[in-house]
Amino acid sequence: MKDLPNLLTALRIAIIPVFCLSFYIQSRFSWVITVGIFSIASLTDFFDGYLARTLKAQSKLGKLLDPIADKMIVSTAIVMLVHMQYITGVQLIPAIMIICRELFIAGLREYLARDSVAFPVNRFGKLKTISQMVAILLYLLNKEWIPDILPTFFIWIAGLTSMASAYLYLHENKEELLKSLS
Repeated sequence: MKDLPNLLTALRIAIIPVFCLSFYIQSRFSWVITVGIFSIASLTDFFDGYLARTLKAQSKLGKLLDPIADKMIVSTAIVMLVHMQYITGVQLIPAIMIICRELFIAGLREYLARDSVAFPVNRFGKLKTISQMVAILLYLLNKEWIPDILPTFFIWIAGLTSMASAYLYLHENKEELLKSLS
């Protein structure tokens, strides 16, 4: 049971190719699968952390893989939405903000890890991930049920939340960052 949180995180990574395939098939059935897979990925992001805390099964592997899995599924979905022109025009600005933030924070975590400096996920980082996943889900649902303004609004919320989250990470960890850079 203690491995369940890490298994959920691994599942989130493992289903990315199936998500991509179902997204590009572009049939009604595959669209339902695409939305379902992304919804499952979003829910496992919540449940892996919740179960890790509840079962007292937090691990170094989980702390490493969870943010990587988030970045992988979010970045993959955004790139595909841009490629298929669901995200266009000024909506590209927050999409680029999100991907740049994810790459920047991942690189920063890797850099700090060489000095054994932890760069823990904070509550605002969780809010950032939720806003990103809601925006992506709205784009995926937009085909039939969602007014165009909603995904646009939420991608901007996600982009701004991503930038604010990056700023807070830098601000909260500035002493460790400055020590590591000197």
